Amino acid sequence: MINNDKKGRRDDGRSGPRRTSVAQTLRKCGFKFVLKWDEYGYYIELRWSSGCNLHLYHPQPIPNSTSLPSRLYTEEDIETIQHITESSFNNGHGRNYAYTKLGSYLSRAKVAYMNSGPDKDKDEVDRMFDWMEKSKDVEYNVCWDPSKSDDKGRRLATKPPSSQASSLVSTTKVGGGEVTHADVGDDPTMHYIAGEVEKARADQNIEDDNNVFVSIAWTTVGARRYFKLNPECVTCDITSHTNKNGYHLMTFSVKAAPLDRQVVFLWVWLPNQRRYSFRWVFQHAIKNLIPKHHLERVKFIMKDGDPQQHNEVMAAIVSTFGGGVTVGGCGWHIVHCTWVKYIGKARIYIRSENLAEWDKIVLMIHSFIYCWMKRGGVEDDDEYELSKQILFDFIRGPKVNAVCDGNKDFISKLIEW
Repeated sequence: MINNDKKGRRDDGRSGPRRTSVAQTLRKCGFKFVLKWDEYGYYIELRWSSGCNLHLYHPQPIPNSTSLPSRLYTEEDIETIQHITESSFNNGHGRNYAYTKLGSYLSRAKVAYMNSGPDKDKDEVDRMFDWMEKSKDVEYNVCWDPSKSDDKGRRLATKPPSSQASSLVSTTKVGGGEVTHADVGDDPTMHYIAGEVEKARADQNIEDDNNVFVSIAWTTVGARRYFKLNPECVTCDITSHTNKNGYHLMTFSVKAAPLDRQVVFLWVWLPNQRRYSFRWVFQHAIKNLIPKHHLERVKFIMKDGDPQQHNEVMAAIVSTFGGGVTVGGCGWHIVHCTWVKYIGKARIYIRSENLAEWDKIVLMIHSFIYCWMKRGGVEDDDEYELSKQILFDFIRGPKVNAVCDGNKDFISKLIEW
C-alpha cells in the first residue's frame, strides 16, 4: 500500500523536492513611461515606447512578517523598544510594541540584538543616569549613598568632589544642565533613610567601593510647563513593583486645560511605600525640582488611600506648599479598598443562591456613596445627612435582610462600615 496523503498529488506516492519560488532577476516587466514637464507642471508621456499590455515578472511586495533592518528605525524608537524590553524582561513585548505602534514587524531575535552592546554590562540604573545626564530636557533629583573609597564610581558620571562623602548625598540637575550635590546625611528628615542604607549594605554584603541607589525623582521641561499653567489641583498616585527590580512608581499630574486631560509632570522611583520614602519626596525632591512660588499656587491635592502618604502630605502642606491646601482622597480607595478589607469576606456567609442578588446590593451601596463625591450629587450638609439616612434605611430594609437571612450582626457591621 502506497502512503499518499496529498490527495493523489504525489508521483507514485513519493515526496518530491520542496517547491520554492525563485525571483526572475533576468526577466523584467516591459512597462515604461516618460516623465516630462511644461509650464503647467509635470506630466507622463505615453507616446513612444511607453505602456505595456502584459504585466509580468513584477517584484513581490514585502510581506508583513518580514523583519525590517534596525537601521530603518529612529533612535527614539530603538530607545523605546529597549526600555520596554528591559522593564518587562521579555523580548516579545518589544516586538509587540514595534508591530502595534510603529506598524512594522520586528523579530524577537532582532529585539535581543538591539538590547545587546557594550553598555549592556551596566544595570538599568546606570543606563538611566547616563541618559538623564545627556538629555537637555530632563531635570532630576537623586538620593544615593556614594562609595567610601577613592574610585570614580559607576552610578553617576558627575560624582561629588569628595570621595569620602557622607552616608547620603542628594544630587540635583536643573535648568542649564548644572549638577549640584548636597550632603543630606545630617538632615534630621533623612536619618531613617541613612540607617536603612547602612543596613542594606550589611545585609546584602555590598562593598564600600560600590554606590547604593536609593530613589530618584525627575521631570521634563515640557511636562513641568503644564504644571506651571495649571498648578491649582495636583493628583498623586503610586503603583507597586512597577519594574523588574521591585521599585514603586509615584506620579504627580495636573488637569491640563489646553488638552482637557491629565498630564504627568513628575515621576518618582521609590524603594518602598514607607513614610520615610514619602518624606524624601515631599521634603526634598519636590522642593529641589519645582520653584517655591509655583508650589505655593497649589490649592488642592488628590491622593490615594495610603495612610503613610497621607501623613506626609499633611506635614508638607505648610513646609512645602505654604499652607492653604485642601487634601482629598481617591474615592475608589476610600470605598472599594475599605470594603474589601472589612466587608469583602462576607460572601462566605451568603448562600450560593443569593450571591447574584448580593452583588447587586453591593453595587447599589457603592453607587450610592459615590454620588456623594460627584458634582451635583450632594449640595450641603443637610442633604448629605438625609441621603445617608436613606442609605441606612435601605440596608435595614427587607431586601438586604432577605439576602443575608436576617443576620443582625452582619447588618450592623455594614452600617458601621
